[in-house]
Amino acid sequence: MIRLIGKPTAWFCMASSLLQLMTAGNFPAQEVRLPAGLVKTEAGYLHRPSGLEFQTPKDWEVRPAELTKMYAALVLRHRLAEKETVEATLSFAPLEELTLDEARDQELKALQAIYQQKNVEPPVEIRVPTQPPRPGYRIVLNEGPDFKGRQQGVVYLFTTSDEKKTWLVRLRATWNKPVGKQAFAETERLLPQFRLHPAE
Repeated sequence: MIRLIGKPTAWFCMASSLLQLMTAGNFPAQEVRLPAGLVKTEAGYLHRPSGLEFQTPKDWEVRPAELTKMYAALVLRHRLAEKETVEATLSFAPLEELTLDEARDQELKALQAIYQQKNVEPPVEIRVPTQPPRPGYRIVLNEGPDFKGRQQGVVYLFTTSDEKKTWLVRLRATWNKPVGKQAFAETERLLPQFRLHPAE
C-alpha cells in the first residue's frame, strides 16, 4: 500500500502517468471542479495551503486533474506545430518528514520501476527559476506514458514552504521525440511562472 503522506512521489509517478495517458487528445471544453487546495486567480491557479501561484501562460491549456482527490493537481497542454503537443501534470503534496533529496530518491526509484532504469537519466541538481529561485532537480525521461518508445519527457522537483509545512512541487511533461527540442524549451518556460502569492 502506498502512503501519500511521507512517501508522495511513488503515487505521483503512477497517477501522473495515468493522467497523461487518459487525457491525451481529450481536453473537454467545459470547466470542472478544482481539486481541494487549488483556487483560480486572475493570473492562473493558487495552491492556497502553500501560497504558491502558477501563472498560466496564455498559450497553455489547463484542466484540473479529475482522477485523484488525494492531492492537488492540474493537467496542462501546449499545442505545437504539425498537431504535436506537450502534455504535462503539475502536483503539490506535503513532504511531512521527507527532505527534498529523499523525495528525489523516491521519485527516481518510482520512475525507474515504471519506465525501466535504462530510460531514466540521473537527477541533475538545478536552480529552478521560480520567483524567487529555489533549489531543485531535473530528471530526463527517454520513454513516455504510451510505453512505445516514441516519447520522451522531463520531471522537475522542488519545494515550497511556510512557517509550518513544506510541499513537494512536481512538474512532469512528455512529448513525441521528433519535437523534443521545441517541447523541452516550452516546458522550461513554465518554471518562471511559479511565484509566491501575497498573503491575503
